Amino acid sequence: MLVPIYLGICAMEQEAGHAAAGTLMGADLRMALLVAAVHTLAMALAGGLLAIGVYFWLGLRFLQKAWFNLDRVWAASLVFVGLIALVLALRS
Repeated sequence: MLVPIYLGICAMEQEAGHAAAGTLMGADLRMALLVAAVHTLAMALAGGLLAIGVYFWLGLRFLQKAWFNLDRVWAASLVFVGLIALVLALRS
């Protein structure tokens, strides 16, 4: 998700936080890799802690009953976005 920003493919909003991140990432490749590594570790740690919390507080029985199929959610969202893109393309 961060590669387009590193490569300058997508325009970043010029808020203070985005401008600072863009400056840091644009400084050199090592800084961009460090930002990506820290982001990846933070997301893995947060996901792991959430999974551990659900396992110990809610248990596996809760997951079996409350689980839903993410494949269907992703498929539906892609169809929805595709329809929106089609409608917008036909209108212009």
